[in-house]
Amino acid sequence: MLAYALYSMFYSFVEILTQPITHTKGSGFILYVDSFLKYEFEIGVILAVLFCGSFAFCISLLAVHFLYRYIVICKPNNAQDLEGNKIFKLFIPPVVLSTIWFLASFICLTPSEYKTEYMRDQVMQLYNDDTRLLAYIEVLYFFEDENGKKTINIGDWIAGLGICVQIMSLCLFTIIYCGFKTYQKMNNSELTSSMSKNTRNLNRQLFRTLIIQTLFPVCTMFIPVGLLIVLPVFSIELGSFSNAPSMYAGMYPAIDAIIVILMINDFRNVLFCRKRKVVRGQLSTIGSNNDS
Repeated sequence: MLAYALYSMFYSFVEILTQPITHTKGSGFILYVDSFLKYEFEIGVILAVLFCGSFAFCISLLAVHFLYRYIVICKPNNAQDLEGNKIFKLFIPPVVLSTIWFLASFICLTPSEYKTEYMRDQVMQLYNDDTRLLAYIEVLYFFEDENGKKTINIGDWIAGLGICVQIMSLCLFTIIYCGFKTYQKMNNSELTSSMSKNTRNLNRQLFRTLIIQTLFPVCTMFIPVGLLIVLPVFSIELGSFSNAPSMYAGMYPAIDAIIVILMINDFRNVLFCRKRKVVRGQLSTIGSNNDS
């Protein structure tokens, strides 16, 4: 999570420069820059694409976090392959996946004349911005040509459903699979039978923490972004909900730390300045040592 926390600072920096606004209409959705760079077309488009690539790195790094837990707890013999500098091998998948997402957005989703006109009226009405002047990227699965014939935009299908959704599905599968297997291992009766009461209690706390840590990103990051990409295929509009994913992604590192602090007794006691309970046996041991 240290790597995730450090990366979140970079993500926040990109988000500040971008200040993305997202809107869905019919068979498409637009993400445009709303910062002081909104009218700097070339720089703004790069920032919008970089923001999307940063989100891909964010979710893939989260998946790697669960993968690392799985290896350490369920495959301890393989954990030695991640010791020292070897741990940087875990960062290869996030770099590769975010680069693919970045390139797909840059190649397929950059502005065009028909995309500009498609979103222009609603963006002007709701946000008082003119898409002809904005730096943006846009997914538009269908559009009508000059003859009024509905045309499939192949590039946007490849980028949206063929690449972005598949990357998210891979990360989501990794999180659910590794989280479930880790939970099973930590809840193994043979493993816990040899543990002390305090260790078993700590494991129960870790079980609950792991469940919440799995559900939170699924509900706040994967599902909202997945809906944002998939629903325009069916011409289902999301309204103001379209802007939720970027907010949730920025909140996750802090929320994840808060989950751990509140779910683990020792951390919670320190937070609320509660004194740790001392077991009677420990007092007896201390007393006998003082007498001697």
